[in-house]
Amino acid sequence: MSICSTAPQTSGASPSFTPDILDTAGAAEYVKLSTPTLERLRLTGNGPAFAKLTPGPRGSVRYRRADLDAWLASRLVRSTSEVA
Repeated sequence: MSICSTAPQTSGASPSFTPDILDTAGAAEYVKLSTPTLERLRLTGNGPAFAKLTPGPRGSVRYRRADLDAWLASRLVRSTSEVA
């Protein structure tokens, strides 16, 4: 007698999935920064593009993964002298 399962078989490692829309904590984790650092970059205008979904200082903020990738790509340098 064989037993059939409809559950997908995995090789022990779960696939990593990053949604296309991230909150501040998720975006900070995605770009490997702390949440306060990403918030500070947003405040100064030096961070990635974001969407302000609700008004006010505590309004909902979301980041598109594509914008995070573009922001990271815009910061690529080939030499430490380029950063100055």
